[in-house]
Amino acid sequence: MPSTQPHISSTQVARAEALPTDSVDSLTAAESKYEPRFDTAFPDSSGNDSSILRPDCAPVMTAPQATVPATPRHISPLADNGSMLLVLAVVFITTVSYRKGYKYVADFFHNISSVRERQNLFEDHTVNETQIMTALTANTCIFEAILLYIAFRLFYPSASPAATPVTGFILALSAFTGLYHIAMLALCWLLGFIFSDKASTTLWLDGVKASTSMLGVLLAPITFTILIFPQFTLTGLFIAIFLYFLARLVVIYKAFRIFYNNLQSSLYFILYLCSVEFVPVILSLAGAMNLCRILHVGL
Repeated sequence: MPSTQPHISSTQVARAEALPTDSVDSLTAAESKYEPRFDTAFPDSSGNDSSILRPDCAPVMTAPQATVPATPRHISPLADNGSMLLVLAVVFITTVSYRKGYKYVADFFHNISSVRERQNLFEDHTVNETQIMTALTANTCIFEAILLYIAFRLFYPSASPAATPVTGFILALSAFTGLYHIAMLALCWLLGFIFSDKASTTLWLDGVKASTSMLGVLLAPITFTILIFPQFTLTGLFIAIFLYFLARLVVIYKAFRIFYNNLQSSLYFILYLCSVEFVPVILSLAGAMNLCRILHVGL
């Protein structure tokens, strides 16, 4: 029976032996086009027959150098979208309200310093000033909240991450400062209702509202300076505290001009200083720091 295998001639065998093969010997004999950049890598002579028993014993391309510790992320309201959205919203509302309430802004110093009980008959009071006053007061509350949060992070640093995001801190502190200013206004109204007449109380409340509104305008550049340049945080906080006490000093000065009539009224004035200007400020500051601690740990 004839064989079915194809006949291979000697010429075909010679041609097959002349063809280059991808063997270890050919790789070793070939000249490398580029110099190897990694001495610890696999050598050129290693082929497919190399076996690695354990992956962790395989040679690596580069050895790890000295590690550098990661820089901790600086948590700031400037990098928080919610906090900056609140700032932009209150600035936008204030800008829109200024068109109708520009007279209130122009009468800042008049409302702060004037003790005249009878208004001029030619003065225009038809413009609605409630909107611009509310917007400026909200502006004051938000910037005070940001400064309180910065003070908390400065004086009470903690390595553990906060349970509440920065937006939650700013919202809670803004509501806290808003309630503080409302309580101060109600307390001033109560003292004026008990110890004075309606006209004098109205003049005093106008000064309180104007000083609160102007405080936010003064705190805005200080707050942005602290957020952009954190190295000036301590100096900026001292300036903010000075501006707050300056605003309260203006209110005290107006109250002194309105209510101080004789030496006997000095007792009521001392009572006012203790019950309105000293004790509530200290208690409110302690309450704000405790609120920040609660938000840091979690409700």
